[in-house]
Amino acid sequence: MYVLCWSARRFGLFGEAEEFAIEGIKKFATDPRFHHGWALSVFARRLKDQSSTHSLDEAVAVSERALDLYKSEANREQVAGCHNNTAYMLAYEVRHGTSTDQEQVLEKLARARQHIESLKEILEKKEWKPDHPQFFHTEAFLAHQEVQKKFRQMSAEEIKAKLLSTKDDISEALNLFDCELYDQLKKEVDNSYQRLVRAHER
Repeated sequence: MYVLCWSARRFGLFGEAEEFAIEGIKKFATDPRFHHGWALSVFARRLKDQSSTHSLDEAVAVSERALDLYKSEANREQVAGCHNNTAYMLAYEVRHGTSTDQEQVLEKLARARQHIESLKEILEKKEWKPDHPQFFHTEAFLAHQEVQKKFRQMSAEEIKAKLLSTKDDISEALNLFDCELYDQLKKEVDNSYQRLVRAHER
């Protein structure tokens, strides 16, 4: 059932994936994979066509429920992956969501950052290569949102250091897996850095 849930999502059959996940949750309530699978399917569906009636906040909550259940599991790769997915969903909601509540935005960024730090505790950053380019991408994506949303609270030196680190992370992601999503983020980060440099030259 878990394989069916995962495969359906990968083929874009989001409704079927969510049905398999819900059935799995009902039958195997303490198995974290079905919560994880449901959250991923809801997120993937919203990326494609926005037709899901479920919100990203719901997906994040279920993903965090999966993490609670994963605590009894020994598979650190799955736990690390779930932390990564949750961090990315939170950062994505900050980037693309409609909320103008700064306190809410900062709270989501803080939660996303905690998930990244938890990921690093499970799987050190030096272990991300060569199999986890998505971890480098998520860290870079989150860091870029932190600069965009918190720049008024940061010094120019802090922003520069954060952007340089972000440039390194997205370059690592691209070195491991060259794709349009990663390349687009690299361009955005490079543009942000160049704007910072030009501002200092004035």
